[in-house]
Amino acid sequence: METFWYALTEAQALLLSGFLTVFAAVVGVLIGWWFFRGEVNSLQKAVGDAKKIVENHKSEVESALANIRNGLENLDEQFVSALEGINQLRNGFVEAAEATNGAKETDNQTNTREELKNDWRAIQNQIEHIAASVSDGRTRAKYARIDRRRFGDLIEALDRDGQLQNTAQDYVAALDIWMKYKNGRKVPTASDCTAMAELKRKLAENESERTSRTAFELARHN
Repeated sequence: METFWYALTEAQALLLSGFLTVFAAVVGVLIGWWFFRGEVNSLQKAVGDAKKIVENHKSEVESALANIRNGLENLDEQFVSALEGINQLRNGFVEAAEATNGAKETDNQTNTREELKNDWRAIQNQIEHIAASVSDGRTRAKYARIDRRRFGDLIEALDRDGQLQNTAQDYVAALDIWMKYKNGRKVPTASDCTAMAELKRKLAENESERTSRTAFELARHN
């Protein structure tokens, strides 16, 4: 055996040394794989379990956020409805207080004022109906927050958003007539009463008929 090692040339020794180095490296890799394969499998399982936990948590968070959004939407609807009810009550109180401040009138003057008031109330209710019929909850809330003592602001907002369909000037005209007599100190003139009645037929009655026809057509097609 000693003769073999002494008989090796330098080139043969280099080749043998390289072979032994490669062989040792391969053996080292195999030994390492053998000892650590269990840990690798455990690490892969841990990563998979962590991924499942994250996905489950994500689903729970998304479900919770959806419930919160639904709750906020319902709260917004209730808030808008409450504001609309408050506005209607406030309109009635303001008109009642203004009526008590008026001067003594004859029966005929009282009837004239009541006709004007009823015509304006029909127009006012039509405006409120338009404001409450908007599908977007935030826009309805915006209209509901407008102070009804400044009713022109509501008309302006509806017109700016394209809700009045070129009738804004008619609503403004009706409001101007009502503002002349709302405090009860003046007796409505025949011309103003006639103008208000015409505006009521144009804005309230015709719009109601148009809405009824639209609802009937939709129901028939469905």
